Amino acid sequence: MKPNYLIMLTLTVLLYACNEDSEPIIDPSNLLIGAWGNPSYVENNITFTRVAELSESGYGISFNVNSSILEHKNAGFCGTPPITYDNFEGNWSQNNDIVSISSSYWGGIHNFKWKIISVDKNELLVKNINED
Repeated sequence: MKPNYLIMLTLTVLLYACNEDSEPIIDPSNLLIGAWGNPSYVENNITFTRVAELSESGYGISFNVNSSILEHKNAGFCGTPPITYDNFEGNWSQNNDIVSISSSYWGGIHNFKWKIISVDKNELLVKNINED
């Protein structure tokens, strides 16, 4: 029996498409929009890299066009390993280079502000300027 080359070609294309990594969202009108992960901390500064999706095993934040956020962060009061992470929803607003964020967490609501030092299609550098 001859193999059906059209079926094999279709399956190959589908398998390739399923294995292809998702591309990160980039909004040229506001480069802050999208998902940011892999944080690196130096004093009050945090450097993020743009990601296609938030990691299941670390902190990340996704800024959405509709002013909502999804923050992937510590799901409990204890910060010692092993840390359990979960998704928390909230909202954000931007005034020039200041981003105000309000997000739920395991203990209530967390409000904080970041000053955007720089942002491009690959990297976000912010300074933590306010927490309550």
